[in-house]
Amino acid sequence: MKGSRMETPREMHVVRVLAVRRENPSTVSLVLPKTFEAAPGRFVMVWDVGGAEKPFGVSRQTATETCVTIRAVGPTSESLTRLQPGDAVGIRGPFGTGFALAENALLVAGGVGAAPLRFLAETLRQKNMAHKWLVGAKTADELCFAADADGIATDDGSRGEAGSVVALAAKELARGHYAILQACGPKGMLRAVKALAEQAGIPAELSVERIMRCGVGLCGSCALDDGRCACREGPVLRFG
Repeated sequence: MKGSRMETPREMHVVRVLAVRRENPSTVSLVLPKTFEAAPGRFVMVWDVGGAEKPFGVSRQTATETCVTIRAVGPTSESLTRLQPGDAVGIRGPFGTGFALAENALLVAGGVGAAPLRFLAETLRQKNMAHKWLVGAKTADELCFAADADGIATDDGSRGEAGSVVALAAKELARGHYAILQACGPKGMLRAVKALAEQAGIPAELSVERIMRCGVGLCGSCALDDGRCACREGPVLRFG
């Protein structure tokens, strides 16, 4: 990047890791030099130099840094979580569609799905836009960014309210006035959030997860049942 010009999204930048922040036993945030302007909900392709490339959400961006949060679930992601400051990593993007910036939004995150919602919550806070952010996971050890959230739920009750984050969201909807539900997490959680939104008569924006290889809708690996590609028309899809 020269001056304030951002390179085209498809260009791969090989950069050095500035810092590594441990979010939970299986998840880290890589702090990288800023090479593009991101937006909450859009994703980037991260290349394990010498290995494979995988999509991940941006969890924060400042004037000089971009944070990408990665949970170790396979060989590539596990290798990326072992990177140390000074190690090289490739990054290109951002791709896809992001979340709307809306007043009176209820944000619902499951597990590492908290990454793009953390970016969204911080953006809304900077713009003084009313919102509430809920995070959940099976156990306390699987929570991400819980310290930044407004409400916490764990299935086993090890932190916050006992039960699912969807149940916590239902309680919040019953006592608050919200204009939109925005969520990222496992498929089952997203289906339940969509149903909550329909019951409340408000729209939902859901960040869907699929296998993504090209990031630009060419390979078709992330095609949804309706023919849309999660990398191009998504990952954030609006319902209602």
